[in-house]
Amino acid sequence: MLADLHMHSSCSDGRLPPEELARRCHAAGLRGISVTDHDCWDQNRRLAAADLPADLRWVPGIELSTFHRGSGRGFHVLGYGLLPDAGFERDLARLRGARRERVRGIAESLSRLGIPVDPEPILATGGSPGKPAIARAALALAGERLRGEGIVDVGGFCVAYLAEGRPAYVPKFKLSAADAVASIRRCGGHPVWAHPAVDLRQPPSSPGLQRELRHVAEELVEAGLEGLEAGNLSHTPAEAAAVERVAAALGLRTSAGSDFHDPDDPETARLLLDVDQDLDWLTKAS
Repeated sequence: MLADLHMHSSCSDGRLPPEELARRCHAAGLRGISVTDHDCWDQNRRLAAADLPADLRWVPGIELSTFHRGSGRGFHVLGYGLLPDAGFERDLARLRGARRERVRGIAESLSRLGIPVDPEPILATGGSPGKPAIARAALALAGERLRGEGIVDVGGFCVAYLAEGRPAYVPKFKLSAADAVASIRRCGGHPVWAHPAVDLRQPPSSPGLQRELRHVAEELVEAGLEGLEAGNLSHTPAEAAAVERVAAALGLRTSAGSDFHDPDDPETARLLLDVDQDLDWLTKAS
C-alpha cells in the first residue's frame, strides 16, 4: 500500500497535531502511515484514541536520538510496532528532559547573539520540542535581520545558527545507537536506521559512503537492527541506491518516509505519496 513511515507532529517538532496529520495523509491518498515523533510516544496514544478513516492503516512509531561512538556522529533510529516498557519510558523521559534543557540553552545562546527568543512558550507546548520551534520563533522575532543574512526559512536558520559548530549550537544527551536498537527490540518492535546517508554526511559518489554505511550497519545488526530507511526525501537518488545495496547485502529490510514536519516549510512540507510499502513486518512481534 502507499505509505509514509516517517513523519513528525506537534507532539515533537512538527506543526500539525497527529490526528490532523493522519487525516491529511489519507486525503492525499496514503493508506499507511507512521508518525515517528522524536523521543516521544504521545502521538501514538492520541492516534490510538482518534477516529481515523477505516481504510487508513497506522503503525505506532518513534524516532530516537542516538549517538554512535565509533563514528562520533549523531544517528536517528526509528522504532515501529513496539510496546514501551518501564525502562523504555525512563529513557524517553530522560531524552525529553535533555531536549527541554537544550531549548533553554539555545535560547540563552541566541540572546547573547542579539536574538532574545523566549523559551517558555516553546516549552509550554509539552512533548519533545526541537530546533524547528526555536527557528520559527527566531524568524518571527528577527526576520529582517536574518533575511539580511540570507536566512529566510527554518532550515536555513538551523544550518546557520543551530547545527554543530554554529554560534548557538548546544549538545544534548542521546542514547547510544546500539542501546536504542536493543531497547526497541526488547519492547517487541522493529528498529530501522533513519536517513543513514544523511547521518553519515558523505558525498554519494564517495566510495567511503557505502563502506562506512555497511560497517556501521553490520555493527547495529548485532544489536538487532532490522532495516535501513532508503527512501527518505533528504536522500539523493544515488544515496538511496547506496542504502538499498547495503540493505540487500546484509539481508535487511528497507523503508521509506518523507520526514514531514511543517506544511509551510519548503524543506519539510512534502509527504511521500508514491511508494508502495509492506507494513506487515512492522506490526509482527519481533
